[in-house]
Amino acid sequence: MKSNLKVLLFTRKELKEELDINNIRKKFKLMNVIYDSEFNYKTKKLKKRYDFLISYRSKKILDDRILKKASCAAVNFHPGPPEFRGIGCANFALIKNVKFYGFTIHVMDRKVDHGKILLSKKFKIKKNTTITRLLKQTHSLMKKSFLKFIKDISLGKFSKYKLKNSSNIDWSKKMYNKKNLENIYKIKLPIKKKELEKIIRATSYKKFKPFIIVNGYKFVLTT
Repeated sequence: MKSNLKVLLFTRKELKEELDINNIRKKFKLMNVIYDSEFNYKTKKLKKRYDFLISYRSKKILDDRILKKASCAAVNFHPGPPEFRGIGCANFALIKNVKFYGFTIHVMDRKVDHGKILLSKKFKIKKNTTITRLLKQTHSLMKKSFLKFIKDISLGKFSKYKLKNSSNIDWSKKMYNKKNLENIYKIKLPIKKKELEKIIRATSYKKFKPFIIVNGYKFVLTT
């Protein structure tokens, strides 16, 4: 049975099959999707009103004009716990040697990673894990909660998430930005082997690699 809800999902196109978007559509009266690669403020999909706006692993920052389109809630799935806001959260978690990591479901407002927390889940970080493994584990756990969230709101159970927030769960005041992230990729010499290995584990991800600069020449890790 379809829900009468109208939903707008912001996500990445490469996640279409993984999330089984076509199956999710069947749960709602209307479900529109805007992929990051197709994002445009002039699109007709943004001129409608919805019950829920949901951002899942999208890199787009939604401004107040868009957030106001949600009559019930605009919800974001943030791939990091409340202690880590902004970008490169998993990178910084490894650099800081924290023992636990996870994700956060929260209501979006005008500030980045700032709105009311609906749910936060964590897991223990394995010793000497890499950024690739940490992100894979985070995304896997977050995906399960995303699909459960979709099912819950389609059954009219959003209210249970409103009760999840607790006075002892709050966002950190620290916001990590692009400059902060670039700084940990730049290896400063001299450096001890143990610290170097930690930086490599925390930064070597797909096309992103740590580097050193010597006499104006940039040397990038290739292995």
